[in-house]
Amino acid sequence: MISLLVILGILYYMNKHVVITSYEIPYDEDLTIVHLSDIHHMKINDSIVKKIQSKTPDIIVITGDFIDRRFYDLESSLEWIDRLDYPIYYVTGNHEAWSGHADEVTSQLISRGVHVLRNDYESIGNFRIIGYDDPAFNSFEPLDIDGYKIVLYHRPESFDQFEADLILSGHAHGGQIRLFGKGLFSPGQGFMPEYTSGCHDLEDKKLIISRGLGNSLFPFRIFNQPEIVVIHIGK
Repeated sequence: MISLLVILGILYYMNKHVVITSYEIPYDEDLTIVHLSDIHHMKINDSIVKKIQSKTPDIIVITGDFIDRRFYDLESSLEWIDRLDYPIYYVTGNHEAWSGHADEVTSQLISRGVHVLRNDYESIGNFRIIGYDDPAFNSFEPLDIDGYKIVLYHRPESFDQFEADLILSGHAHGGQIRLFGKGLFSPGQGFMPEYTSGCHDLEDKKLIISRGLGNSLFPFRIFNQPEIVVIHIGK
């Protein structure tokens, strides 16, 4: 009985204790980004909000799966948005597409001042914040623009289709179970996937993958705590 309680306690900690992972990228202009992904039906409580606020970001980005198609409760999902006084940029994930509620989700986010990017971009100085819909929408049209290109796209394994300086993704949930620093499984990549977490230096760009905050079909994480990613671009 005690062993079971210990195991349950460890599982609870692994799934509820949110960690912060930080990256530094040199550039001539400064931009601090808080990157959130795969919230699903996780409650964003005061502790998580305070962790985000403690990083005083210039912008917050959400790279898809803001809701969960199996536990759709948009009012609950939106509650924390109003408590953060920062520009928020959002792109869709597969759960928005599969839920059938994508238009409702995006319209409610827009009504709260969120910058919804669906195959579109906005500028912050020389930075271009570019957002593409999840491929489940079958709407991809590459944008030809200049500047420092930051692409928000839900699925990390599709990085090679983008011309970008930095790509921010989620979707893989860190591989759900992590052993020796590697994820075990990711949708779209299968077993022992390569792109589940961390910063990847690719040939002409960087790819940063959030392990996400919530869970979906597979209901828990092992050795894979939910995370907030913080990226500081600048001198």
